[in-house]
Amino acid sequence: MSSRAMFSIVTCNLLIAAATSLAAEPWATARPVNLGRVNEVVTDKMLADLVASQPDIQRLAIYNGNFSKQGMAALAGLSELRQLTFSASKVAASDFAPLAGMSGLKALNFSETAVDDEVLGYVGGIRGLTDLSIQDYRVGNLIRVTPSGVTAFLNAVDGLEVFVLFGDVVDDRGMERIGQLKDMRKLWITSRTITPQAWRHLAGLHRMVDLHVRGTTFDDAAMKTLEGMPDLQSLMLDDTRITDAGMTSLAGLTKLGDLGLMNTKITDKGIENLRGMTELHNLYVAGTPVTIKGLDILPQKQRMGMMRVGNRPLSADEFSDLRSMFQRSEIFDPVGFWSPDRQKAAGIAQPEPQAR
Repeated sequence: MSSRAMFSIVTCNLLIAAATSLAAEPWATARPVNLGRVNEVVTDKMLADLVASQPDIQRLAIYNGNFSKQGMAALAGLSELRQLTFSASKVAASDFAPLAGMSGLKALNFSETAVDDEVLGYVGGIRGLTDLSIQDYRVGNLIRVTPSGVTAFLNAVDGLEVFVLFGDVVDDRGMERIGQLKDMRKLWITSRTITPQAWRHLAGLHRMVDLHVRGTTFDDAAMKTLEGMPDLQSLMLDDTRITDAGMTSLAGLTKLGDLGLMNTKITDKGIENLRGMTELHNLYVAGTPVTIKGLDILPQKQRMGMMRVGNRPLSADEFSDLRSMFQRSEIFDPVGFWSPDRQKAAGIAQPEPQAR
């Protein structure tokens, strides 16, 4: 695989997510400019040359950056820049200071790049910022912000629509402020320091489309807040405290397409509340007591693209039953994907190819 291809894999999720969340903006469909490779470090000079040669860039993704405030100042000269992504970059916190002057920037993404309270302070100075995503797949080694720094950032912005931040760095004060950001449409937080009572602040976020609270204290009482989110399309509740009692709050969310319930106490009784979800196409119930029989109530089985099921490996017969119900779905159990090779090894006959 080429280094450019590696860069594309690292950054594509961030770019697609932002483009999707802000699809109404004309710039969101502009072709992104990718700068940097595994064996090519992005320097101050490279940034200056880029700005000189392509001053009208709207979307820029930097991989393997190692530059100073001089390079950031050059980026600040891109008056048309609306989306900026830093991936696997080494930049001192103080060198991010020019970010505060990039008033035209709408979406800012950090991946595998150190971010602390000082950096968040500069980000909070970006007038008009609507989208902030901070992700570190090395389990928090580079996310060095504190709950107080996060709350200070949230207090500095008014029009935030997308907020992605993993780690135990959002507390109850942060949740209270999030509840005041009425334009919020995508919220991904995994902070275990949020108390169960603080989730009530989500109740007024009626524009929410994508909510991810995996591994948090989100419980049945918090599920009530979802009833005020009629446009919700993606909901990830894996490893939370929800039970069948809270599943009744999902009954009216007919636009839901992706639902994660892995490693919760949900049973077939809770799944009954999904009967009306005709848009559902990805369901994750691995690590729950949900049975194959319970899944049979799902509508529009032909729409299902992915299933994650079981709290133990599926038998060949169980897989065959699932495949007959969800013929277009990729099926996973705790062992992994039921690939054609795995099916063959289990003695499962392959379906005849459909005539075109």
